Amino acid sequence: MILITRPKIESLKLKAKLNVIGFETHIDSLSKFTIKKKNLSISKLHIVLITSPRVADIVLKSNQISKTIPLLIIGSSSLSKLRQAGFKNIIHAAQDSDELIKFIKNNFLKIFVAKNIKGIDYLTGSISNDVFIQNIKSLGVAVKKKILYETNFKKK
Repeated sequence: MILITRPKIESLKLKAKLNVIGFETHIDSLSKFTIKKKNLSISKLHIVLITSPRVADIVLKSNQISKTIPLLIIGSSSLSKLRQAGFKNIIHAAQDSDELIKFIKNNFLKIFVAKNIKGIDYLTGSISNDVFIQNIKSLGVAVKKKILYETNFKKK
């Protein structure tokens, strides 16, 4: 028996996959997400950073971001969703935050200075990696954190 604690929609998808390969499952979601920001405004001369499949879903449903906006992405799920939706200007897709930090560090002049990019709009949820943000800022890149959804945890 496998206990799935992801939010409901994700739990149902995982349950179906596990059932196909013969695992018995039980769902008890420990959190749910509430969209917090309906209007997505992106700063001029900024790259958009997406690190979560939930943010990718919100961006796609909103239809408020140009498919030519420069993107930095963490995670194959987010990358796949955005590519399938037709986003064309993907500067880099990393597997994790360490890989992205390395990419920014090695390509700072090429990306930010040469293209006159002034910073990053980090689209995220209410729970995010503050060390990651500080690491980007330590490279001399301005970061604007924009919270698009809130994570609410189950009580008892």
